Amino acid sequence: MFSNNNRSITYLGLFFFSTLLALSLYFWQERVIMVDAAFQIFCVIMQQTLAIQVERFSAAIVQFVPLLMVKNNVPLPTILMTYSAAFVVYPMLAFVLLVAWVRNHRMGLALILFFGLLQVHTFYWIQSELIQGCVFSLFLLGLYSQWPRPKFGGGVAYALLVVVVVYAHPLAVAALLFGLEYLYLDDARYRKAPCWYMLAFIVVVLGYKYFLAPLGDYDQTAIAKANGLGNKLLHFFELQSVESFFSRLISTYYLLLPAVVALMYLFVRERLWLKLAWTMTAIVSWLVLILTTHEWGAEQLYIESFYLMLGVFVGIPLAWDGWPRLPKWWLGPLLLVVVMSVRVGQIWEARSTYVKRLEWNQAMLAKMEQYPEQRFYIWQKDVPMNLLQFTWGAAFESMLLAGIKDQDHPKTLFIMDAGDKDPGYLIQLQDVVPTKMGFFEYAKLQPYFPFHDNTPLRLLE
Repeated sequence: MFSNNNRSITYLGLFFFSTLLALSLYFWQERVIMVDAAFQIFCVIMQQTLAIQVERFSAAIVQFVPLLMVKNNVPLPTILMTYSAAFVVYPMLAFVLLVAWVRNHRMGLALILFFGLLQVHTFYWIQSELIQGCVFSLFLLGLYSQWPRPKFGGGVAYALLVVVVVYAHPLAVAALLFGLEYLYLDDARYRKAPCWYMLAFIVVVLGYKYFLAPLGDYDQTAIAKANGLGNKLLHFFELQSVESFFSRLISTYYLLLPAVVALMYLFVRERLWLKLAWTMTAIVSWLVLILTTHEWGAEQLYIESFYLMLGVFVGIPLAWDGWPRLPKWWLGPLLLVVVMSVRVGQIWEARSTYVKRLEWNQAMLAKMEQYPEQRFYIWQKDVPMNLLQFTWGAAFESMLLAGIKDQDHPKTLFIMDAGDKDPGYLIQLQDVVPTKMGFFEYAKLQPYFPFHDNTPLRLLE
């Protein structure tokens, strides 16, 4: 019955990713004029090289084409629009390769469900390397499940993809480990030597990255979030993160609960006890991990990238065991249409928050354009934090937004907070653009950001 629906998976998947691609082009400013994404593409433009942060090399796949455009002096709006689209193009390409080349429609379906079950705010918070790592994990699992005993060249390709996954994000390997164990439980073909070789190589790469190679400050900070785990577990249901998750589960991620219930029913009915135990262990363990390490209740657009891993833990079992057991051939495509319709509808509904955020930035640019100065600052107490949520990227956001409107007249806005030492020093700086990520010299900002103003930063009131 599964093979009869391969064509529907292909067509519906192409339609789904094409719709997301169209939305990424329509909302390109909302997606790119946004904190981390703005900073990363600014660095690509300024440095004219890939902007890889904390050794997360998977970012190269979305930065490569914009970088080529920068080197060929393509106008800034085209670069930014392409950058926005790239975050949809790469999972779409992975899907096409899975269904057209690998002929693995099950993993293609799992990739659809990864984005279809939960994604809302991460459509606008685009740069998460965890999401990129999960896409690579699903692609590797698609290759391995189709060719579980690869020749030498295939084994090398698998090894390279393992390295990409591990270096994409510290937690991206969870998707790969879950999928390997699920396949191990599914069929004896996946219990051969290549599975053990891959697991051993994963351990080696993880060991090198986190025990032998020097850890950057960012990764050290992330690991430190696990401190006090015992106390957090004792008061688990009192954590703000737990309250926020269950509230969002009802209000936003309501597709997840019926999917989990359906899986549990399927596993019990078919007596797939080990798969039931593995899937539920993965879901519960992941929730404990992310909710105790973000116990303060992180902003939804940020924490959602971690929620999305649940789409892997649910999507693979649904694709592998749920879809083939549906009683009617048309029921799978119908349910998939419902999932995709809800996903696109929620993304569209969430747009107002990000449109308003962009409009605030545009209003600040309009104010700056009233003055001849190019550099401005404003106090954090005077900005709508509930709308902006993060302010450290304001300088990059404002430079990009000004460049979109008029590349010859750059502007920048620095949001000053109480933690900034010696504001007077910042205001008097010359030949640099001050940002929360350091000072950027005028000479290095050419030709996309041609600053020349050396008057003190003007307070924007």
